[in-house]
Amino acid sequence: MNKLIVVLLLFLVACQPKQKEIEYGHDECHYCKMMIMENQYGTELVTNKAKIYKFDSVECLIDFFKNGDVKESDAAYILITSFDDPGKLKEARSSFYLHSKKLASPMGMYLTAFETEDGALKAKETYGGKIYNWEMLNRNFDSLK
Repeated sequence: MNKLIVVLLLFLVACQPKQKEIEYGHDECHYCKMMIMENQYGTELVTNKAKIYKFDSVECLIDFFKNGDVKESDAAYILITSFDDPGKLKEARSSFYLHSKKLASPMGMYLTAFETEDGALKAKETYGGKIYNWEMLNRNFDSLK
């Protein structure tokens, strides 16, 4: 009986959704299949069932959602890399996004993520453009292409 309890506990712990750091220069974008190279742009989706999808940009992440393979409601975590804090994953739904033709992103849509609105505003001073929150970005995404 004790072995069964241990096995069940191990199974429950193993299936808990958790993020996994992006291995830049090694991981491949789930959507476009390109190598994830730029540590200021990687994104990650972790489903409620602990499935991890990695992307090279916000564009690929949102396009993946729009394809309908995974719904946003199925996401335990939606993570971005903040341009001003490279290589570290942050919560996408509370982050801000600068759309500026003077700041190229990996997929050429000129979208760059920032953890804070202050960070996005500072970048806007340098690069110009328009700032979006997660909801606004998703609503206006197709018109930015």
